[in-house]
Amino acid sequence: MLTNRMILIFYCLLSCFKSSIHYIHLIYYVQTYISIYEMNFYAFTLVECLFLVWNCSNDILFGWLSDRLISDRLKSLKYLSIAFCLSSLLFWYPVNDLLSMNLLVSLCLYDSCLTMIDLNMNSLLIDLKQMKRERLSSANALGNAIGDFF
Repeated sequence: MLTNRMILIFYCLLSCFKSSIHYIHLIYYVQTYISIYEMNFYAFTLVECLFLVWNCSNDILFGWLSDRLISDRLKSLKYLSIAFCLSSLLFWYPVNDLLSMNLLVSLCLYDSCLTMIDLNMNSLLIDLKQMKRERLSSANALGNAIGDFF
């Protein structure tokens, strides 16, 4: 059984790692695909437009699915955080020669994991009744601050 202290530490660390991975991704993936992999700018723009459509639809879909299907949010966060880290690696190690397809799959998978983690972390504030929400919000803010620092 998880104690309140373990939940706070887990929540803080998850928030820290989520924000640090997300900021690394936001800063470097455009430069990596255009400058290092020398991807065509028009193909990059097309992938970004397709990702825009995916991002608009998956937030609504995953919000609905998260409310209907997930009963244990701590367990789902444990598995989603592993999937989030693995999906962030797809950007830096392309698996095929089609860079545009690799970028599209990487962006969609990464954003799906990030959306599910954000949804479950925010819903966890409501689900955990034995803890004060202020303490979880403080752990979230502390984790975000530490993640932003790195």
